[in-house]
Amino acid sequence: MKPLQAIQNIAIINGRPALWGDAVIALVRGSPACEYITESDDGTTAVCRVKRKGEDEQVRTFSIQDATTAGLAGKNTWAQYPKRMRQMRARAFALRDVFPDVLRGMPMAEELQDMAATAPTTAQGERHLGSAEVVSQALPAYDQAKFDHNCQKWAQSVADGQKTLAEVFTWLRAKATVTLAQEKQLSDAVEQLSKPEQAESQDLPEVNPEKLIAEMQAATSLDHLYERGGLIDAITDEAARLRVTEIFEARVAELEQA
Repeated sequence: MKPLQAIQNIAIINGRPALWGDAVIALVRGSPACEYITESDDGTTAVCRVKRKGEDEQVRTFSIQDATTAGLAGKNTWAQYPKRMRQMRARAFALRDVFPDVLRGMPMAEELQDMAATAPTTAQGERHLGSAEVVSQALPAYDQAKFDHNCQKWAQSVADGQKTLAEVFTWLRAKATVTLAQEKQLSDAVEQLSKPEQAESQDLPEVNPEKLIAEMQAATSLDHLYERGGLIDAITDEAARLRVTEIFEARVAELEQA
């Protein structure tokens, strides 16, 4: 996943990075190991069917009864979008079970949000978790005026490479509770600062497609491959650019499976 894609698709929930559900299914479908993914909902139960090449089909479900048992039904987004939330849970169970290598152990953001919402209730039976949750809940909300004042400065430190976005959020959450809206505000600010760099890449001298293909095929790591891939937009011929893009994506899949 490229840096700008990561900014859009990775959320920090209680200091832990997680992928949004749409990004999870996109990563799995982009993997050569995936044969198919189908999802359905009969009004009470969401079903996710997945098949990995060379293996049997796997099915995972999540029902209204499951949501009630987990203490989710009627709370937050579950009250407004129950079908969508059932879909996300069934999808998470299926894709994390069958494609752990593709997702690299990353949890789904929708799941972590549910855990954060229900933690005060579910943690009562575990004293050590309950105590930690009380400390977290005691943190005041981050003052919006102060957040607005400092947001650009934090975003600039990320854009300059001094800190990662995850490090900034971890530091902020140690001081106060950061809302999802504030999280998006900072993420958008980082993206805006990254756009000039993207525009500058258009001014790079014309790249030789054949030489770039050879360098991609010789790349032995994803970091090296993504570095080469950053030159694709400098190819002026559209047909050649599309061909190099296809080769780049194929090499990404190969190195991810290596």
